[in-house]
Amino acid sequence: SFLTISERGSPIALHDNHIRLPERYPTQAHIQLLTPLRIRQKGRILRETELTQAVFLRQLLRRYLTLAHLHWGNHANAAELSAQIGGQGVPPRLSWHEHRRFSNRQKQITPLSGAIGTWQLTDLPPAFSQMLYIGQWLHLGKETVFGNGQYRIIQAA
Repeated sequence: SFLTISERGSPIALHDNHIRLPERYPTQAHIQLLTPLRIRQKGRILRETELTQAVFLRQLLRRYLTLAHLHWGNHANAAELSAQIGGQGVPPRLSWHEHRRFSNRQKQITPLSGAIGTWQLTDLPPAFSQMLYIGQWLHLGKETVFGNGQYRIIQAA
């Protein structure tokens, strides 16, 4: 636990700053997308009907490897991990959530829309199951800095 002083001088409450990883990881997980998931491919945001388990896992891998390299000094083999992505999974139950914000810098409204809902991921390789668990704190996709791409594992098997 640690104590930090905010910009205004008020203390931030003491809190546990460690993630306790499970000893075993499931091959299936039911997740809930809590905030809009925005995954860009070929210059455009994928709609809820275009999202597949493979697309989701590739995004998860990209996010994990970027942060692992920058913060943990981990230099995992991206090609080897990417080759493990397989399985079609269960079609997600997603809907499109419209959301916008006003950018003071750009002086215009910018979109934060994306897919929300539930998803049953199947045939998860152990490395991806662990990444999925850690990704609950990392978020996925575009605009994670605004809270987008947050999900929670609601059931694991």
